[in-house]
Amino acid sequence: MRQTILSSRLSHISQSSPESVELSLYHPDRATQYLTIALMSLKPLIFLSTEKQPALAKPPNFCRSLRKHLEYAQLMAVESEPGERMIHFVFKTSEGLYRLIFEGIPKYPNVILVGPDNLI
Repeated sequence: MRQTILSSRLSHISQSSPESVELSLYHPDRATQYLTIALMSLKPLIFLSTEKQPALAKPPNFCRSLRKHLEYAQLMAVESEPGERMIHFVFKTSEGLYRLIFEGIPKYPNVILVGPDNLI
C-alpha cells in the first residue's frame, strides 16, 4: 500500500457514512486511489480502492475539519510498528507536517488528526 500512495496529493476528503472517511489520493503517474478508513467497532478497516464511494449530502464536522487542514496536502510517509494496530499517515502542508493516526483497536477504533504543533 505504501508504494501505491506515497507522494500523492490529497485531492478530496469525504464520508460515505458516519463511521467511514474516504481520502482521494492523486498522483500524475498513477490512477487516483481512494483510501477508506472504516471505524466499525467489531472490525476496523483500512483499504484502497479505485472506485469512489457516494458521499453523505452534508459532510460531518470531522470531515470538514480534515478538509480545512489537509486538502491538497502531500502524503509523505505511512508509518506503523510491527504488531501494532496504529498507522500514521504523515501529510505535508504549507503549515507543516500533520499526522492522521488510525487506531484499529476493536470496540474503540479512532482517527486522530495531530497538527504541526503536536496537538490533537
